[in-house]
Amino acid sequence: MNNHHPDTRKLVDTYLLPEPITVTELDQDVYAVRTADASKRMFVLKVHQQGDEALMQERYVHWLLLSLSDQTFSFDLPFPVRNREGATFLPVDDVVWVLAPHLTGQRMQPNDPDQAYAVGEALAELHQGLAKVQPHVRPDFPEYNMYRRTLLHLRGTLPTVPGALGLQETPEGWHRLRRFMMLAKQFQVAPPVPDENLHWHIVHGDFFGANLLYNGERVSGVLDFKFARPDYRVREFAETLLRVANDFGPLFWGTARSFVEGYAQHVNLTRAEIELAPRFMVEFQVDQVLFYATAEPARAATALRIQEDISSWLEVEVLRLEAMMRGVFLGE
Repeated sequence: MNNHHPDTRKLVDTYLLPEPITVTELDQDVYAVRTADASKRMFVLKVHQQGDEALMQERYVHWLLLSLSDQTFSFDLPFPVRNREGATFLPVDDVVWVLAPHLTGQRMQPNDPDQAYAVGEALAELHQGLAKVQPHVRPDFPEYNMYRRTLLHLRGTLPTVPGALGLQETPEGWHRLRRFMMLAKQFQVAPPVPDENLHWHIVHGDFFGANLLYNGERVSGVLDFKFARPDYRVREFAETLLRVANDFGPLFWGTARSFVEGYAQHVNLTRAEIELAPRFMVEFQVDQVLFYATAEPARAATALRIQEDISSWLEVEVLRLEAMMRGVFLGE
């Protein structure tokens, strides 16, 4: 994409910003817009070419965020800024401008019980809000089955040689490849159709890392809804649990319990969801391996090692994990 440095006069006039403003490039076609008045507000301006895939994602994200704008959350969301015509997209010549507030805070860290509790509480709060939004399929996922999601990366992309996973063509490499393929094929079978025990609504899609901001005691901002989609809420719960508590030693249990207790402040998982959570933990890491397979074998090899560790750990600890969740969510 070509750079299209925005005209400050047009920004001021279109978005009714107080003058003067400064515009600084952050990344290709991404700019920081700062006001110099007493509020000293900062915005992020994205410049898209007409018709690109990222713009299609933005339209879905804007629809979702505006659907949440009449709800109150304990954290900030990057609601798109409307221009003077009331629109959140501004065509300018051959590009489209999208302006959003810049949210501040510290990045979340894994294996911290206090932060894990905050992440769990924020995720459940967001799930409560998202459950009130009528799900719509993303237009950039034309083959997405809204009621029985399978791993998109499994469609004809299972690795067939060890090198695709960064492995040597040795007996051990072939053995690990075959074991991974057998595991991955299990996830080509969709989970049960959602019912009153398996809740289904739009989820954030990437609820951790740089997408969460922390202010020292709670999540203060949730960013980047570009992977939002209709899905099982417990899938996102399980994926986030795995990212919050990714040390499979003594540290896991304190961090994992804190996350679960935080989530339970707003939402209680059902027994059926608790039983599916370990499946989704493994599935998430299988998906990570397939995402990097062939294109980035070194990263695929790292993801494979993590998947093998998770699978081995769950063989021993799955009953303890489910019992912990039942104790928190069901009082057993």
